Formats: sequence, structure tokens, C-alpha cells
Amino acid sequence: MPRLSSLPRLPWLIACCSFATFLTACGNEPAPTAATEGGKPPGSAAPSTKAIVPAKSPDSAAPKAPKPGGTDAPAVAMAPSKDPGTAVPKPTGPSQPPPATPADEGSAPSEPATGPTQSELLALVRKKKTSDADAKQHLAQAEKLGASKRKLARAANARGQALVVTPERATPFFEYARQIDPKFPEATFNLAKFAANRGEIPQVKALLREVADRGGKKLLDTIEFDPTFALVANDRDVQALK
Repeated sequence: MPRLSSLPRLPWLIACCSFATFLTACGNEPAPTAATEGGKPPGSAAPSTKAIVPAKSPDSAAPKAPKPGGTDAPAVAMAPSKDPGTAVPKPTGPSQPPPATPADEGSAPSEPATGPTQSELLALVRKKKTSDADAKQHLAQAEKLGASKRKLARAANARGQALVVTPERATPFFEYARQIDPKFPEATFNLAKFAANRGEIPQVKALLREVADRGGKKLLDTIEFDPTFALVANDRDVQALK
């Protein structure tokens, strides 16, 4: 049987055991996490209550206030940065001609090419090395350039005299001179020589009569000294032409 003095300690022991049991139960309970606080389901974050501050653009900086003295110029707004992917439209206006280059400035305007003059053409006609076909073309070109009939006749007659050793080449130019200038007697006189060399007396007399009609009296005075006309030098008709 327990002592009476120990009876008052029983309630105290019971109380101590109950408190110890409570502490043990509290120590085994898991600590609440952020996901389970406030009864909110996991994965739902609480909305932030902080205000969103817009980022400041360097282009939108506020202009500086001028100093009281008034010497500072107002701040100039910076041009927006160019985006390499955005094409900047070019200002429209009247088109300007490209600047002249040094080569263009130093070069004189080209003059139209000019052909030979009539004097140069007639000089080519007189040369033996000029072909007969080219000589005829030169005569035609000189005539188009306004060469006189007497100049054309003299050039053709000079070529005929240069080709006298080849009568078949000289005759066409004597005939040209005879036809181009009706008052030119030298070409007809040279044709009379060719007829005398062939022994064509009637043709010689007819050509010498034409020389007289063209005013070639001085040429007729040389007949008696020219052996080419030996067959007709003493002819009465020929003597009458002098």
C-alpha cells in the first residue's frame, strides 16, 4: 500500500506524461511549405503586388533645362537609331545631273569627220599611182563639192597626159575633159594626136577644127613643129585653121 505522502505526486506525474506526449506529437508533424500555406494549391504563385516601372529609353530623355544665364542652347533631340532592316526613304526632288569628271571637263566636243577637199581630190586625180576607177570617183566627188568645170577638165587632161603611153587608159580622161568643159581645147588637141598616130586623117582634121572653135589657136601654131602631125601639117584645110 502506498504511502499517503506520495499521493499528491500522482496528478503531477500524469500531467507531465500528458505534456510529454503532446510535445512528441508536435515534433513529428511536418512543417508547412510555401505550396500549402494559406490553403493554396501547389503551382499557383501569388500575384506580385509590385508596380511595373517602364524602362527608360535613351532617346526619350527629358531635355535639360537651360541655365539661368540663357547662354546654353536648347538640347537637340537625338535622331532615332537606324534599324538595318528598315529602309529610310530618300527625299524626292528634281533629279540632279551627275558631276562632271575630270575626263569629261578636259575633253573637247568631237567635231564631225570631214572628207578631203576638192583640191585634194583633184590632186589625187593627177597622180599616176591613183587607180583609174578611184580617179573617176574623185572627179565625181569634186564636182559635187562645187569644183569648176575648168578645174575638172584640167585635172582629167593632166591625168591623160600622164598616161599617154597607154592610150587606152588616157583616152577616157581626155574625153571627160572634152565633155565637161566645151571651151577647153587641150583635151581635144590630145585626142587629135592619138588619131594622127593611128593615121586617121579625116578624124584628125575634124578634131583640129574643134580645137580652133574652142579658141586653141596657139595649139594649132605648134602643128608644123610637131612630128605627130607630119601627115596633115601641109594640108590646105589644116593651114586654113591657123
